[in-house]
Amino acid sequence: MNGVNGFPASYPYLRIGYLAAPGRGERPWLLEGIGTPVVLEQADLPDVLKRGLDLVLVESSGLDSVESLDTLIACEGAGIPTVLHALQVPDLGSSIAAVASHIVTTDPAVHRAALTQVGAERALLVKPVVDPRAVLMSGADSTDCLTPEAVTERRNVIEEQSPKAQADALAAFLCFTVEPPPLVTAIVVSRKAENLDSTLANLKRQRYPRIDVLLTIDPLYEQAAREATVNWDVPLRIVTAQPGSTLADRLNLGVHYAHGELVTMIEENALYGSHHLTDLVQALQYTGARLVGKASWHVYDEAKRDMVIRAPGLQRSYGETPALGTMMLRREIAQHFGFTRRASGINWPLAERLADTADALYSIHAYDTVLLRKGQTLDKLSTGARHSSAFPFQQL
Repeated sequence: MNGVNGFPASYPYLRIGYLAAPGRGERPWLLEGIGTPVVLEQADLPDVLKRGLDLVLVESSGLDSVESLDTLIACEGAGIPTVLHALQVPDLGSSIAAVASHIVTTDPAVHRAALTQVGAERALLVKPVVDPRAVLMSGADSTDCLTPEAVTERRNVIEEQSPKAQADALAAFLCFTVEPPPLVTAIVVSRKAENLDSTLANLKRQRYPRIDVLLTIDPLYEQAAREATVNWDVPLRIVTAQPGSTLADRLNLGVHYAHGELVTMIEENALYGSHHLTDLVQALQYTGARLVGKASWHVYDEAKRDMVIRAPGLQRSYGETPALGTMMLRREIAQHFGFTRRASGINWPLAERLADTADALYSIHAYDTVLLRKGQTLDKLSTGARHSSAFPFQQL
């Protein structure tokens, strides 16, 4: 469920001992896909303890095992947190439950009983884990899965029930360090530093919690950029490019100075809704693509005086080149391939070099992004976008 496209698995350093873990094909283990699993049945326990265990998980199928109880007591004596994964209320009456330092369950009824028995300090309710890729790709050929409600449901399920979400809850419960989400460097695509006030609004609107904002600018417009951003309440780094640099030069410079594990482009002449970055991060983590973005987005139709979706059939599809102002990829991939300095377009050469397989590129839904058409102004676009269908998750 992790590492779909080589994306680092969460908590890779944890060594988790399992007692009576489910067999292959049965229900998921607690914390499956997190860290390194160490099956303790028939293991050389002194050697295992020498190599280190961060916690021990006991599944309910091992409640009647004398060997499990002895192993659990030995681990307890070594100061290792021991966790019983209780599936039903009778599990709480076992000798294992009496020895385990903590009890974890996905069943609210079992949790209520555990609270009465051992208290909130020892009992934790977690949500059942799901396969984030299966959730993200569900109904890929169905238009019903392109509604705002469907998009929201997938996003929330992944945020709350991914292996990492479950691991975060247990890590906090056991007083381990909780891993933060990936840091995203947002490279602001600004040509003449004309609309940076709109960029600030776009950035402040994001619900994603970890954003490193970087503006690379031609020295001709450096002073204007610094004046426009001096009162920003979003941390910003400004890097000055060489005089006469191309847009690709400035993007490559931004990638070089990026602090984030992930890199994305924020267009100065665009509007982004509150879940724009969150949805891109989820897509990059779980679709298997090396470059994600939007080959379909909203535009303002002057004739209809309304927002319409450009190329709606390209939503939730592989192989299509996303717009520059929607691209997200891993920093090391961006550093390796880079942007072509003199290409007639900025987005397609990078996408072309990355597309070594049919699923190297992935286009998410069109919501939460409006890009300008030729001749349109951002002021007029902002007026037309307010309360439109382009931003169903949170109004601008």
